Amino acid sequence: MLKKYSTIWFAVLSVITILVSCTKTTEITEPEVSYFVVKVDSISVPDTIAHSDTLRIKFYGTIGCNSNYSFDHFEAQKTLSSVNLTVWGKYVANEGAFDVLATLQDNDVEYKVSSLNPGVYEIFIHQPDSSMLSDSVTVE
Repeated sequence: MLKKYSTIWFAVLSVITILVSCTKTTEITEPEVSYFVVKVDSISVPDTIAHSDTLRIKFYGTIGCNSNYSFDHFEAQKTLSSVNLTVWGKYVANEGAFDVLATLQDNDVEYKVSSLNPGVYEIFIHQPDSSMLSDSVTVE
């Protein structure tokens, strides 16, 4: 009788061991990600602003041709009288992307500058071809 129970327990433990060791492992491949400088077609800023106000720079342009493209971040170098900005986009290689243009204006991309000094505040936007888009605001 004891031999019969030992055999049953051994069989049950063997089956459990086999089931646990046979779990399926799947590799999850991360999509390819790359970053790029976005071509900015234009920006929108007021002609004048009070020194106590926050300057809001709005951007217009196409980030990419489908939903794999998106705005990522700004790279900024600020001085008391200017800001140099580079707009960075991100591409994620996902299958099944929507064929819709990804634009800066659709993503409400804007850069804010506060603590302005009176005078002319210059704005420089770096482009992918190394050219610059520029504008200025009079701070009162």
